[in-house]
Amino acid sequence: MSHPKKVFLGFLTHWPIAYMFLFLAVWLAMFFSMTSENPEVIFGLMTFIFPLHALTMLSCMGLRIYYIVHPIRDQSLDDNGRIIWVLVNAMGGMLGWPVYYWMRIHSAPVSVE
Repeated sequence: MSHPKKVFLGFLTHWPIAYMFLFLAVWLAMFFSMTSENPEVIFGLMTFIFPLHALTMLSCMGLRIYYIVHPIRDQSLDDNGRIIWVLVNAMGGMLGWPVYYWMRIHSAPVSVE
């Protein structure tokens, strides 16, 4: 995998975890602004967070598929390693993806494509 693809995959891999904190902050801001007499704040935050939430969920679906298929196709893993990584990625979800990324993808040599 080329270096720009690795960087992009790394961003996508770590984004859902960062998004959890962003979503919590926006949700708390919306919650505490409900008592104010300025409803534009709530609607402004909703128009910001809903498309971002949809894109994050779509990327999570794609990443789940990618991180289950990648260890199966990885020729440098033995059969036990494939089974372990598929289980880690399937059961661990977005917490297992960064582990696999740093241990198997980031540390792999960069190929010229």
